[in-house]
Amino acid sequence: MTEPTIPEALFEPIHNWFGLTYSNYLVLPRTALQSMPREWQRRFVDCLEELDAALGHHFDSADYTVRMMKRSNGKRLFAQDQLADYERGRRRLELRTEAADRGDVSDIAPAGNVINLMAALKSSLAQDAARTQEPTQ
Repeated sequence: MTEPTIPEALFEPIHNWFGLTYSNYLVLPRTALQSMPREWQRRFVDCLEELDAALGHHFDSADYTVRMMKRSNGKRLFAQDQLADYERGRRRLELRTEAADRGDVSDIAPAGNVINLMAALKSSLAQDAARTQEPTQ
């Protein structure tokens, strides 16, 4: 008997990061990105520029709009995004390490902190995936 083959995509970091979700996009608040240390921002921008050089021609005619939504009683409602205003590059969120240095980790940023942003997104995506797999009554 032959062993089942495992799809190669299961070993790719981006595929693994998205996990068992049906998400096709990753949206990150500009305020969160510009709050990260300068060297991190440089690496991130380098990756974006590399992506654009390799695949940017696929997005030349694309135009996307993002709106924050929340779930309430099984319905999706538009929600106020507390991170929407990046204040022309001046707004920064406090990083968890800065708050921890002061001994305060209880209230780092109103809409979530930069460090937990990715974990919260993954959790939310996983919950969405689980809901779509639940049998309807």
